[in-house]
Order: sequence, then structure tokens, then C-alpha cells
Amino acid sequence: MFEPTLLAYVSVVFLVAGITKGIVGGGLPVMSIGLLTVVLSLPEAIALVMLPATITNFWQASTGGYFKMLVWRLWPYILTSILAVILGTMLLIIANPLLLTILLGLLMAVHSLMGIAGIEFKVSHNWEKTSGPAFGFITGLFAGMTGSPAYPGLYYLSGLGFDRNQLVQAMGICFSVVTLSVAISMQSNNLLSFNQIILSLIAVVPAISGMVIGSRIRQNLSENNFKKLFYLTLLFMGIYLVARSLLRMM
Repeated sequence: MFEPTLLAYVSVVFLVAGITKGIVGGGLPVMSIGLLTVVLSLPEAIALVMLPATITNFWQASTGGYFKMLVWRLWPYILTSILAVILGTMLLIIANPLLLTILLGLLMAVHSLMGIAGIEFKVSHNWEKTSGPAFGFITGLFAGMTGSPAYPGLYYLSGLGFDRNQLVQAMGICFSVVTLSVAISMQSNNLLSFNQIILSLIAVVPAISGMVIGSRIRQNLSENNFKKLFYLTLLFMGIYLVARSLLRMM
């Protein structure tokens, strides 16, 4: 059904992306989509990421011990992101994927450079109820067009003052809901084929294996080292996405 070289490439991509996600709490969709589009179109790559991203996000969301507190605090963000995904998926059909990827990469790079420079984006308690739905809507819209549930929502989540473990679980909760919404919306727009679903299911195994390895590495990192690695990973992925998209436009 599938070329052995494609299966091998997909397995390596999701193993590496899973390790990254296990360490920093995110990056699986962005890293895997960026690497998969070397051999697949953007819609095909997004389709392939859906099951590994959804399952690993649900796992991440269920561990940490802060689930009820985080859902209660983040529900306005989550609700608007779900609604916006529907519109974003429809725009995926007509939007320029390279321009969308460049925008995603720039958002990641700016966020990482702010973190490395010690410039923290903070959300005050007074603005939390207003900014949450706004960030959720934009993030859902962008997720529907790029397959990444991270930006600009990660600015918002990072600015809420969560500690390392709370932030990782909050990312898991928000990312799982958005990714599942993208998968459902893509299916309703006939953007998922049977073969893509099977290959996506196969990719779950290396993704989970990588996430287990990455989670163990994270437990041995200090809070300071975790932040450094988190922002450096975002910077690398952002530069990679921008550079690769610009080269493909030439």
C-alpha cells in the first residue's frame, strides 16, 4: 500500500517530532509538517499529522494534575478556537500555503527571540477574559490553514504565568481540542483520504515512542534549562520554516 521509503521517512519524522514534543510540550505538528512537505503537499502533510498530534496531545492533556483548573481557566480560549477552525480549514483550500508557512515561522521566531532576550509577554488578570477568546479565534483560524495549533495562542498561554508542568498540560489541552477540530473539519471538507488515515495511524507509534523519550529527558531538566531549550527549539523550527518556504518560492 505504501512505499517502504515513505514509511521509513514518516517513522523517523514522527520519532524526532515526538521527542521534541516530549521535551518542550509542543512542536510535533510544526516539525513534522515542515519535514513532511519535503515529499508531500501541505494539505497531505496536515492530514498525516492529525492522528499522531491528537493522540499525543490527549495524553499530554491528561497528565500533570491540573486538568480541571486549566479547563476552567481556558474554556473561552478553547471555545473560540474550535469555532475558528471551521473557517480556517475552508481557507486552506484557497490560501497560499507557502505564505502561511512563512507567517507561522516568523511568529515562532519572534516568540523565541523574545524569550531568549528575557522579554516576557504577560496577560494581566483584568485582560484575561477578553484576550482569551481573541487569541483562541486567531489560533483556531491559523490552525485550520496550517495544521499548527500553537500560534499565536502560545503567546497567550506563556503569558498566563503557569509553571513548567502547568504550561505543558495547558498546551496539551488546547492543542488536543484544536487538532481534533481540524481533523473533523478536514474530513467534512473531503481533505482526508482512507490511505492518509491509515498512514496517520501508523505514525502514532513512533510519535508516542518519541514523546516517552522526550518526557523522560524533560524530567531531568531544571526550569531554567527547560526554558532555554524551549525557546531554542522554537527558533530553530521558525527559521527552518521561513527559509524552506522562501527557497521554494524562488
